[in-house]
Amino acid sequence: MKRLASLLTIFVLALAGITPLLAEGPASQTTLKGWIADSYCGAKNANAEGAACTKACYKNGATLVLVSGGKTYAISDQKAALEHVGHEVAITGVVENDAIKVTKIEAADVKKKA
Repeated sequence: MKRLASLLTIFVLALAGITPLLAEGPASQTTLKGWIADSYCGAKNANAEGAACTKACYKNGATLVLVSGGKTYAISDQKAALEHVGHEVAITGVVENDAIKVTKIEAADVKKKA
């Protein structure tokens, strides 16, 4: 009887440990709007005027980052990000910690004031 109780206890503890992992499911995609800047200068270059500096810093070893909503995110697809330096972007992907695994980068919809 003690053996059965021990096995049941181990089973319950194992199930309790696995359940939260199963409940999370796959990471969902989100879209963040912001500016691509470089890891050296950061938010200072998160605008159209900072494009030349961002490209120069990238050539000197900086990585490209997304500045969105006051936060800075590492970008997984540096080649695609380089094509969008100098204009506002919408990046779709999975955000984990302070990084975004990119699915798509495109120019953000900018509504012009009449």
